[in-house]
Order: sequence, then structure tokens, then C-alpha cells
Amino acid sequence: MQMQEIKLEEIEPTIRKIFAAGGDFTFYPKGTSMHPFVEQGRDKITLAPIQDQVRKYDVILYKRKNGAFVLHRVVGKRADGYIFRGDNQFVKEYGIKKRTDDREDDGNHPQRRSDPGG
Repeated sequence: MQMQEIKLEEIEPTIRKIFAAGGDFTFYPKGTSMHPFVEQGRDKITLAPIQDQVRKYDVILYKRKNGAFVLHRVVGKRADGYIFRGDNQFVKEYGIKKRTDDREDDGNHPQRRSDPGG
């Protein structure tokens, strides 16, 4: 079976329906920002709704204000939100806030906890 490249932004409503029904969602990540923990072409990621508190070093899929989804690690927390960074990056992203009701709003919120699998 040939894999097809689809942006998560395009299927977000479907992913949310899967989570609402109690399921999880698996995809093959693209990019190098989480290398060597997650490697494109080697790993797949299984996402499930966040059930508990977000902790330092959790790997979370979040949505940036520009609508793009990003899979990075929580490296800290400040009053204005969480601090994220890819394992293979030096630049941190600040002010990412958790939505406790997990609804869509203005973006820039962690959405799901991820567990790498191979």
C-alpha cells in the first residue's frame, strides 16, 4: 500500500472525531526537529487526548497561531504558557497555552500527547 502525504491541518476535524469516539490516531512525521528521538521514514507517532497534566519533557503535538501543527518537547513553563523546543533545535517557542476543554480557538495550544512507536 502506497502512503499518501496529507497535512494534519487538512484532516484535523477527522482526528478530533476519532478522539471524541475514544480512539487514537497514528501518523508518520515529517521533518528533522525531533531527531534523533523521532526520525522521518523510521518512526510513526500515535496521538491520544491529553488526560492529565502536561509535564516537562512530554512530547506534545500543538497548533501554532499560523495553523501549522508541530511535534515538540515541553522544556519549561512560565506564567504566559509552556515553552517548547524540538530535540534537534536550539530555538524555543514561548507562550503556548493549554486548553483544558480542548476546543479550537485562536491556535497556539497543545492538543495531544504523543507516543513514538516503530
